[in-house]
Amino acid sequence: MPVRAIRGAWRKFLRLVERSLARPYRPRMSLGQPGPEEQVHKKPELAYAPPSKRLVYATAMCMLALTALCMALLLCVILTGNAPSELTTSIMALASTLAGIYIGRKGDVGPR
Repeated sequence: MPVRAIRGAWRKFLRLVERSLARPYRPRMSLGQPGPEEQVHKKPELAYAPPSKRLVYATAMCMLALTALCMALLLCVILTGNAPSELTTSIMALASTLAGIYIGRKGDVGPR
């Protein structure tokens, strides 16, 4: 029972990450004449390119590690009263990695 709940939560989390990483692109316009039953669109429809599984898993693991490090930092501050510089450095590194993933993914709008 708990394994199914954890597996379901993991799958929902991966779908959320996958949707957040999906990038829009415009399909290329065809140059030929449309057939008698084909519709001609003035604007091309917007489609979404799904991210690779490796990118989804890497982003999900990065988010989980960032959450764990933030919890460890809070625990250190509550118990000892000071924040270790190693924890803050690693939190900043993971946050920068996540920002780079999302900025790099959303900035490219052309088809691949």
